Amino acid sequence: MKTMLLSVTALALVFAPVPPAQACQTCAKHNTSTAPSEGEHGHEHPDEEEGFVTILGEGHTDGWTFDDEWFSINEDGVMVAGHMEGNIPRTLYAHYETEYYNFELRLQVKLEGPRNGNGGVQFRSEVREEQNDMRGYQADMGAVYWGRLYDQSRGRGLLTEHPQGYNIREEIKHGDWNDYVIRCEGARIQVWINGTLTADYTEADEEIARQTGLIGLQMHGGPPSIRYYRSMRIKELD
Repeated sequence: MKTMLLSVTALALVFAPVPPAQACQTCAKHNTSTAPSEGEHGHEHPDEEEGFVTILGEGHTDGWTFDDEWFSINEDGVMVAGHMEGNIPRTLYAHYETEYYNFELRLQVKLEGPRNGNGGVQFRSEVREEQNDMRGYQADMGAVYWGRLYDQSRGRGLLTEHPQGYNIREEIKHGDWNDYVIRCEGARIQVWINGTLTADYTEADEEIARQTGLIGLQMHGGPPSIRYYRSMRIKELD
């Protein structure tokens, strides 16, 4: 009898239900459609401990609107904008569904093609559908514009110059990944590329300084070129 009890106990242990692994809480906070209910979630969140949420990356591709003739998101969660098969006839944007005001945004960007190819990261912006445009701030990329702050479609153009002594050819890795950080706190906007502060701007127009808005990724019209955007993480600030 004692032997039989031990055997039953052993079988119960073998066939006991295994509790499901905890779903990815970072996914669940922001992108529920890709948050698995059980099992390993299969991707990492390197900034999770700092309060950042991934909005573009492997397993995080929902919430983006774009023209799929010119934009795509590959299996690694990289936004690809443009092509090398001919001139790009017009400027277009992909944009994310959520508006933000005070935040720190981190991502990596890469530009392939001639150095005068152009792209950028829109923020605190609005979509103008009839014009295929976005209006608002842009952290620029390409040519002599890397790291400068541009005011897209509000008639003010470039808002900042590079810091004294900044050398684009030394600081920017053309055809390779560059780290971009954008931080907005009230009227103050700061931009870093590869760890160097390239723009520090305080908005004097009180109405503009109060505006929240969308995040967008630009494909500028011009010569054959491709812009890549990946590992986009955001942390909302108080």
